[in-house]
Amino acid sequence: MPELQNGQSFADYVIIAKLGEGGMGTVYQAREPALDRLVALKTLRPELASVQPLISRFKREAIAAAQCNSPSIVQVFRTGEFEGTHYIAMEFVAGESLAKRIQRTGRLPTNEALALGVEVAKALNYAWQKAQLIHRDVKPDNIFIATDGTVKLGDFGLVKVMNHDTADTALTVPGLPIGSPDYISPEQLYGDVDVDIRSDIYSLGCTLYHLLTGNAPYTKSTPLGVMVRHLTEPPPEILRELPDCPPAVVAMLGKMLAKKPADRYPNYETLLHDLTKAQSGHRAPVKSAPAVSIPVTLEKTPLPVSQQPKTSHGLVTGLAAVVIGIGVLWWASKKPEPAPVQPVVVANTPAVEHSPVPTNPPAPVVPVFGSLEIKSPQPVQVTVDDGNSAQIEPGRALKWEKLSIGKHLVHALVDGKTNDYPVDVSAEQMATLTILFDLATVAATKATPWENSLGMKFVPVPGVPVLFCIWHTRVQDFEAFVNASGYNATKDMYSLRTDGWKQRGDTWRVPGFPQGPTHPVCGVSWEDAKAFCDWLTKKEQAEGRLGRLQLYRLPMDAEWSFAVGLTNEDGKTPKEKDSQLKGVYPWGTDWPPPEGTGNYAGEESKRGAPPGWTVIPGYNDGFARTAPVGSFAANRFGLFDITGNLWEWCEDFYEPTSPWRVMRGASWNDGDPGDLLSSYRYYDHPSYRYDRYGFRCVLVNGSPVVARP
Repeated sequence: MPELQNGQSFADYVIIAKLGEGGMGTVYQAREPALDRLVALKTLRPELASVQPLISRFKREAIAAAQCNSPSIVQVFRTGEFEGTHYIAMEFVAGESLAKRIQRTGRLPTNEALALGVEVAKALNYAWQKAQLIHRDVKPDNIFIATDGTVKLGDFGLVKVMNHDTADTALTVPGLPIGSPDYISPEQLYGDVDVDIRSDIYSLGCTLYHLLTGNAPYTKSTPLGVMVRHLTEPPPEILRELPDCPPAVVAMLGKMLAKKPADRYPNYETLLHDLTKAQSGHRAPVKSAPAVSIPVTLEKTPLPVSQQPKTSHGLVTGLAAVVIGIGVLWWASKKPEPAPVQPVVVANTPAVEHSPVPTNPPAPVVPVFGSLEIKSPQPVQVTVDDGNSAQIEPGRALKWEKLSIGKHLVHALVDGKTNDYPVDVSAEQMATLTILFDLATVAATKATPWENSLGMKFVPVPGVPVLFCIWHTRVQDFEAFVNASGYNATKDMYSLRTDGWKQRGDTWRVPGFPQGPTHPVCGVSWEDAKAFCDWLTKKEQAEGRLGRLQLYRLPMDAEWSFAVGLTNEDGKTPKEKDSQLKGVYPWGTDWPPPEGTGNYAGEESKRGAPPGWTVIPGYNDGFARTAPVGSFAANRFGLFDITGNLWEWCEDFYEPTSPWRVMRGASWNDGDPGDLLSSYRYYDHPSYRYDRYGFRCVLVNGSPVVARP
């Protein structure tokens, strides 16, 4: 079976979006209508279906994980086969992997890294105690941070079961190393068949090192080079990369990363003892409240020094920010409960006339209070503890002053349902609670597009469960992304001059021809486009504009076909569908295109082009290179430049076994009749940048309810 498409039915599920893929298969977000729940659907590559050991390993993951009914382990719901494709349906973790978190933020604060280490060690200990399972692939990619802050361990695909003696329990071949190069233990590299929990402890040590420093412990240009360093070099000195690393953590990592298993922690109990002790010594932040139907963010900002109460007791500070959303979200780790602050009580005795002044008068009693600020992008009724309720209006924050130090409970009333959020109030910081609504859909029509925070407008397209942006992503949109995130999209790109296509120093900012804010951004790769979509999703989820089931991405190839009017194409993959409908263009069946249809390689594009440049004879659209978005008429769905101006990156691979990503729509560079066919697929490497490449975003708008034409 080819790659599943958005909105497609598979077994008892409806595909929502592709989440990722690996060597064995692809993972999708899907909905199970019968139980009205989201799942992560992991499918095995069709070409591997005949390899029985891999089928066994695939099933083993489901069987092993199903034995572990723990909030710290990704739950498996079902495994089966549908139309020749093996699959596992498992818990969908709304959040992000730890690998994406590190990629997004860099090294983590020591307290948060330690708290994560504690949670993963607990999950591994549970799997061992419950079912004698060894994970054998502990790494940031397999650790997930849910929206409620829960840490979940997933992907038991390399698991080894120790409580059986059958040959099927260890799905490896003696002498064959199994694992991930950056985190694999030396004994796994040797192919030892008797690896035990100390191998997972080593991999967890590598992961913890990565969290603390931002880099895996051993680096090299090739996976083989990394594996050789695991075997031959001593554990790296973390103090070289993290000079302020606590001594207890340095000692603990040295023991976890010992080359010989006998020199490591013998069990999880002793490891957890040291991890918890190190975490307590570093005062990790309190874990956030459980996720409910209205997500929240928690922040703490320092109060001015003049407003900070003085006390002889030390006060514990810090509460990590927690941002709730789909896929990419913040996690706040645990910390031990601080000892309650006991104010100094001084007896209030009447003054005695002529009494001597005490040599050491008692310190005056200073009340210890904190402040809480609550805000919301939409109206909501809130109550702090059991006090009076108040209405929060958009753009207006309400403050509660002189709250006692410690835990408070905020009640938010929405649609007749109350949701509770615990908040820690301290003296040195003002806590801010932002209530973000869990939106399911946004309303849009062709006549009234939905507009996002960047002024991008989105409309529905009959037949697909997404909203299409009405135009290409503009220079001003991409500039906002780069300025806010610091994303580097300036690697040399290929651009056209009189000497032909060459890689030059041009960038999306200065592509070699004039570009204004409303021109489509060009010279961006598929990877750049995906980074933009991820950033915009996180931004607007944090602002309360999007909910858990909403995100921005590139259009699927099949969705783009609907947007250009193709609803019935033969073939399963983009390659099979490529150019199948001859003589059908976005504007109809005439050639050449009618005047003013779009921005193609007309007579005007000869300016600055090589001699003999191929153009559409007699056609002149007035723009030698890109045109501002909206310069030509929209199609019947309200989409501008669905053909011409720039090629549009799509999510899909051209074919499942290729590294090439699909592009649709042609550009100012194209004048060949074959290139302008509605069914024509162009493709290129996802890292390549050309001044004829751009992209259009779509908004995944809640549940995949597909409207029909």
